[in-house]
Formats: sequence, structure tokens, C-alpha cells
Amino acid sequence: MDPVPTPAQPVTREMVLDARLPSAVSSERAEARRIRILAGQAAGRDVHNGPALGSILEGSVLFQVERRDEARSFAGRCLL
Repeated sequence: MDPVPTPAQPVTREMVLDARLPSAVSSERAEARRIRILAGQAAGRDVHNGPALGSILEGSVLFQVERRDEARSFAGRCLL
């Protein structure tokens, strides 16, 4: 459940993902993007310059990382 700000506690912070990476990662930059996909639309292959983090705001997504099995994630969940 999302913490709700109140007059007594006007700022709230919620950890949505704390993931241990398999090894040290060296990258000269990081990107954050808002991606909108129509329902039923395949996004196609996507390549990243380092670990990719994301959160599902609405609906669900079926995804596959390299040669791993397909997985589905739902609104409120984070991906690494």
C-alpha cells in the first residue's frame, strides 16, 4: 500500500525495489523513460547499456530477458 502524506508527515518515501546485482556494473550513464504501449501490442526486442529497472503503472507486461523463460509482471511491481 502506498504511504499517504499527511500534514504531520508531508513527505513519504517507499522503497519499491532493492535488488542485488550479480556483479559490479560500470556504466557512464543511466536513463529513465516513460514507455506507453497499447494493449496487445508487441514492443519488440529492446537492448540496454546496463541493468534495466522499471515499474508497471497500469495493466501487465509479458517479457523475456535473454534466454530465460517468459515472465509476466503486473501493475505495482518492479522489474530488474
